[in-house]
Amino acid sequence: MTDTHDKTITVVEVDRPQSNEISMMDIISAAMKNDPTPETLRELLQFQKDVDARAAEIAYSEALTELKRDLPAVISRDQTVKYGAGEGATRYKHSSLSHVMDIVTEHLSNHGFSLTWRPSTSDRQVTVTCRMMHSAGHSDECTISSSPDTSGRKGPAQAVASTITLLQRYTALSLLGIATADMGEPHGPPAPEDPDAVDPARNMKAAAVIRKKLGGVTAAEEYAGRPVEQWTAKDLFELRAWVKEQSSKPEDA
Repeated sequence: MTDTHDKTITVVEVDRPQSNEISMMDIISAAMKNDPTPETLRELLQFQKDVDARAAEIAYSEALTELKRDLPAVISRDQTVKYGAGEGATRYKHSSLSHVMDIVTEHLSNHGFSLTWRPSTSDRQVTVTCRMMHSAGHSDECTISSSPDTSGRKGPAQAVASTITLLQRYTALSLLGIATADMGEPHGPPAPEDPDAVDPARNMKAAAVIRKKLGGVTAAEEYAGRPVEQWTAKDLFELRAWVKEQSSKPEDA
């Protein structure tokens, strides 16, 4: 290029850095030349962390969008649960945790994701936190709590373990946005009461009936997995069928 004074000007095109990492290096290098104060360095470090966190969040969102294209919208039921007898028998099918993970794990790995769970117990509650981490550094969490599942004559440890497995499945599915075939929508009127509700007065009445029919409540407490005063509405429902079954057995059985 030539200007009006007949001087030749050479134009050199410089490739400017595009990534946040290189741009930050330029900013830090420029700041270091000006003998920055400790406060300035702390601000630069925080700015760098904010930039990196935002980049990781964007990468997470983009990878999740791609992951959703590969994941199924609904997972089929693979396991049958049955306990109890007679009118109070419980039987249903559901998607097991192993079945769910068998379907989603390969897709998670292909898109840079991993799942971990952190279980804990306190005040008769089981809590599970599921964390989904992306290779870029961003993560998301889902936490669900529930009372131990004592159905099917589970012992205390079995009740906690069963509940942890259940909550692992639901927290993972919540993060992934997947439904299972057993997640039906509620129909009809809502349940009349909380299944975990404890009514001491009603429990005493139920215990009196059980003593009259069976001669004591020790076996009933073992079946429910807790003492009379702690029986829940769900326990009482299951005990009705159990007492009826025990009462119908021959005395020498």
